[in-house]
Amino acid sequence: MDTDLREASDAALVVAIARFREAALAEVYRRHGDAAFGLAVRVLRDRALAEELVQEVFLKLWQDPERFDPGRGSLRAFLMARHPIPGAAFLGDDFHSLFLYTILIEILI
Repeated sequence: MDTDLREASDAALVVAIARFREAALAEVYRRHGDAAFGLAVRVLRDRALAEELVQEVFLKLWQDPERFDPGRGSLRAFLMARHPIPGAAFLGDDFHSLFLYTILIEILI
């Protein structure tokens, strides 16, 4: 991993991701992947679905990094709240989990 990326701010990493630096995405994942996965597992109660959701979140960051606005909040909160609708789709008819998921997203924003 590039030393400069380990020392870069989250906002600088997102700029690097916009310039297609895969190492920048890897650094964002190193910093925030465990938190995103932990939240997904707690809410979804299914590791496989949590892995899919986290993969989707980081893929969307790679595809559309300009959506992140550091003036509106931290990158971690952005990643956690980025895709509540796909997360809700994974929950199906489990309204209790959907309710908990919605509350967690609101707390993180």
